[in-house]
Amino acid sequence: MIDSSRLSGSPSPILFPQTLTIGDTWAFSMSAGEYSTSDWSATITFASGTTRVSSVATLQSAVFYWVIAPAQTSTLPAGSVAYAVSMASSLTLDRFTLQEGVVKTLPDLTDPSAVIPTQTMLQQQLAACDATLLKLLSQRTSSVVFGGKAYTLWDISKLWAVRNDLYQRVQDEAAAMDTNSRQQIIIPVFKNPWGGPYPSQPYYPYS
Repeated sequence: MIDSSRLSGSPSPILFPQTLTIGDTWAFSMSAGEYSTSDWSATITFASGTTRVSSVATLQSAVFYWVIAPAQTSTLPAGSVAYAVSMASSLTLDRFTLQEGVVKTLPDLTDPSAVIPTQTMLQQQLAACDATLLKLLSQRTSSVVFGGKAYTLWDISKLWAVRNDLYQRVQDEAAAMDTNSRQQIIIPVFKNPWGGPYPSQPYYPYS
């Protein structure tokens, strides 16, 4: 077994974008560090449910490169997809998972068969919670189940607390999305021939 303390040049983690689009080509790179010898291979795996997409990196100049084709990314669902980056040695048969987590994926808008949601996951959860509360308040049922927990009219305050927490998270999400949109706004500035954005006097080019 390799002494992991020897691997002082551990690769820097991959910085994933905020979202990945299904059906796009996904390209990533990562410094190989002390995994740059020929016996090491790097694999990145994306998974959701029973669907798996794996890609083995190409090693070039001590950098691992992955390119995942649209035909592969299109098999993954929109929403949340788990990922893992692992290293495997052909000499010692060791394997190390260096990075794992969850990334958000967006649907392919060019796919006519794709169902495009108009609400975020949090907004959908809030709507479902409101519908559950309405059932209980209208006394159409003596108990309801939301998020795997049962609630009755006697402890409806607990469900209201869940609802209010969801509402606040939806508001925070909306504020964050608005901030991101403002940061991406490009404001063109048209300069006049004398170099300023605003004329100090009328300009007549043919006078």
